[in-house]
Amino acid sequence: MSTPPTPQPPGPGPTPTDPIPPPEPAPYPVPDPTDPVVPPPGPMPEPL
Repeated sequence: MSTPPTPQPPGPGPTPTDPIPPPEPAPYPVPDPTDPVVPPPGPMPEPL
């Protein structure tokens, strides 16, 4: 008579079979490093 396998307790980390939770949205807009640098609107600073 074979004994049923004992269920293993969950490990400290997620297993490959667990779905990856979606990243939480940032509370503020995060600047994209790929975006070109846009100068702030307004008059151009006077050259020294």
